Amino acid sequence: GELGNAGGDGAHGLGGGLLDAGAGVGGWPLVRGCVFRANAARHGGAAYNFVDASARFVACRFERNRALGDSYAGGNGGALGASDGANISVSDCVFRSNTASRRGGALYADYGACPSVAGTLFEDNVAAGHGGALYANGRASQRGTARFDVSDSTFSRNRARLLGGAAANYNGVTSHFLRCDFAGNVAGEAGGAVANFYFTYDEREHLESCKFRNNTPDDSWTSNDDAAKENRVGDWEAALAARW
Repeated sequence: GELGNAGGDGAHGLGGGLLDAGAGVGGWPLVRGCVFRANAARHGGAAYNFVDASARFVACRFERNRALGDSYAGGNGGALGASDGANISVSDCVFRSNTASRRGGALYADYGACPSVAGTLFEDNVAAGHGGALYANGRASQRGTARFDVSDSTFSRNRARLLGGAAANYNGVTSHFLRCDFAGNVAGEAGGAVANFYFTYDEREHLESCKFRNNTPDDSWTSNDDAAKENRVGDWEAALAARW
């Protein structure tokens, strides 16, 4: 998909290149060897998955996709968005130079979505708020909390204007990273590689056999007292222009 645009309200603002509406509506597609480039949407610049969707993305490339919004709505998941119990999988893919005006420069998970990621490169993605590459929100859902399960993947030179240069987890999320490499990621405030806020435990327990190199201002950061930070949004133009 290339140059798709989903800028409307509700479902019309989801997935600039692909919308996976979940079980019973073609909710189990296999997307293999595709290129998603320069698409835009309010959520999920390239693709959005919800209502128990189980799409599989294999050997795909996501480049220069955008999630657009303002300080209060939209702007989540520069390349992919998942919500409402979506259990999508991503393997052997490349996410490069995707941007989100709020959260999750590459991938965004919310309302019980649990994406699994393996063998994937995240490079030069940007979020004006939190999570330069990944962002998961654990807010209340009948489908449980959202999370990422990530293995054997590389996070390089991703940037977040506020928290989590590579990944940000909010509100009790239990994302797990196994044998991942975090190098040269930058956050404007904290968590150069991974930031965890409004938590009740130390997320570092869920970073297993990972490598950290040259992340700024630190590698991993956790706070139990920062619920108010979740809705803040940085200056998007400044985030895109910065060469921290």
